[in-house]
Order: sequence, then C-alpha cells, then structure tokens
Amino acid sequence: MITDDDLRARIGAAARERVMRDYAIDTMGRALRDGFDRLRPVAAPKTRLMVVNVFYPPPGHRRGHAGGA
Repeated sequence: MITDDDLRARIGAAARERVMRDYAIDTMGRALRDGFDRLRPVAAPKTRLMVVNVFYPPPGHRRGHAGGA
C-alpha cells in the first residue's frame, strides 16, 4: 500500500463509504433503539380502575335545614 497510490485510494474510499453507511446517526440511533427494545421486558397490560365519587345528600336531609323537626 505504501507504493500503490491507487490501491490506497480505493481502500480509503471503500472504508469511508462503509463508515458513512454503517455509523451514520440514523443507523446508530436505529440500532440503539432496537437493542433497547430487545432488552426491555414486555409489560403486561395494566389493570384499569375507575373510581367515581357522586355525593348525594342522605335521605331526609333538606338543604339549608340544620336537622331535627
């Protein structure tokens, strides 16, 4: 390679092309995301619970009435 300029240029160009393809931001990001997806445990579906509070006055209670007869 020391004496062959053409071989050196071809090897350098091929190496640059491979690095630009295999180590581009998009490629590395996708590989990182895929790796995390494989490592992350699959979560079981969460049980959902809905609580509703509806307040009604007790039977016999009148608004504004302080109790008793």
